Amino acid sequence: YRQALADRKMGRPELAAELIGIAARRFPADLEVRLLAAESQLLDVKNTQAAIDALAAIQIPTDNRVLRTRRAMLQADAFEATGQKDAAVAVLQQLVEAFPTAARAKERLDALKVK
Repeated sequence: YRQALADRKMGRPELAAELIGIAARRFPADLEVRLLAAESQLLDVKNTQAAIDALAAIQIPTDNRVLRTRRAMLQADAFEATGQKDAAVAVLQQLVEAFPTAARAKERLDALKVK
């Protein structure tokens, strides 16, 4: 994990994606690893549709605020990157409705509505 982040920071996204892919294959049931793999599709591989598809396939327990927030923020990033602003707003709106005190999600939602 740390090496993948270091590779990303050093401008080696292909190496980061490779390491994250290894982790995803080793731990296919781990929700955090699956989120990391989807993030890698978005940031390292630059395949927004693959990220959108991967994120849609991840079922997060409704009471897990941290992982639901992470998934929603990644989905919003991916939707925004593909020009699907309405979808990004919808994802964040659902999150804010589920967790009204989610300040970061509210800020992101407000920023999208202004654009």
